[in-house]
Amino acid sequence: MIIIKGSAKTLYKVGIIVNIFFIVLTFIVFVGSIIVIALKDDIALRALEAKIESFDNPNEVRLAGVIGLIASIIYLLFNIAMLIFSIQADKKLSHGSKKSGPYVQLMIIGLFGNLFYFLSGLFGTFEQEKLPEDLE
Repeated sequence: MIIIKGSAKTLYKVGIIVNIFFIVLTFIVFVGSIIVIALKDDIALRALEAKIESFDNPNEVRLAGVIGLIASIIYLLFNIAMLIFSIQADKKLSHGSKKSGPYVQLMIIGLFGNLFYFLSGLFGTFEQEKLPEDLE
């Protein structure tokens, strides 16, 4: 059985980077939604001038901004929770936990949105389960 040493930690670090990237991207959408809500009249006026019928009403523009704002808040909270839980799992592992619980936690987090966390937990679980011939 071939066990890839250190791959779980590397995939975890890539997962952290991806998670932070999504947090920043979601924050940009959050700020953009606030700007759309604040400038709804100007956006509707320009859409009317450009004959874009889907956004010529300020209420429709405000609704699009509110939907973007609600979605970005939910996704931002979700990503922050994933980041906190993954850091918690890493702290358990760095304190010398020999159980596979933190790896299972990473796999569960990965199922909800970050493939790198899932792979980190999967490879970490395989690294924990060494066969007797691997110990020689």
